[in-house]
Amino acid sequence: MERHHINKQYIAEKSHLVRWIIKLRFFLLRHFKNKKIQTLIWGLISYEMILYMAFGAGTAIIDFATFAGLQMAGMYPLVANIISTICAIVFAYITNRIWVFRSKVKGVKNVLLEFLAFSEVRVFTLVMTEFILLIDHYTLRMPKTAKFIGLVLTVILNYVFSKLFIFSDKKNKKNKRRKQNNESEKA
Repeated sequence: MERHHINKQYIAEKSHLVRWIIKLRFFLLRHFKNKKIQTLIWGLISYEMILYMAFGAGTAIIDFATFAGLQMAGMYPLVANIISTICAIVFAYITNRIWVFRSKVKGVKNVLLEFLAFSEVRVFTLVMTEFILLIDHYTLRMPKTAKFIGLVLTVILNYVFSKLFIFSDKKNKKNKRRKQNNESEKA
């Protein structure tokens, strides 16, 4: 269990939430000997995941409350969904960039490119939710339930794409290498 060694100095320097998360994770790791379960625990009980879930809940609340408010005002569900999703995308990008994935991207152009990549995934999940709402419109006619189902799928897909492609350390390292290569070619 060398990989899961506790660095007490590291824990002492972090906040109470981080210490609690780390202690919980190591408690569970000591009690589950199966390597696959340990890997799952290691990934799911992390500072990043807790923050993603908290801000994801905030994003979902903004999205759902905006949707419900617009629908109560008499707006068609598909249009209300587009507006509520735009509000949620802006909130999610800011929180994911600053607190969850701690993006190191600098410069207006690079931040804009990162936001566009972030938005592309959200547009995909918007289309998915629109499709769910459209099916609901012609079958069950329960738009709030359909929107909730769309939100759950959206949160899962957005995390996967954000982690693997948008805020990926590997992507940032590739961009740094490209920039260094371009600078060395100019010299």
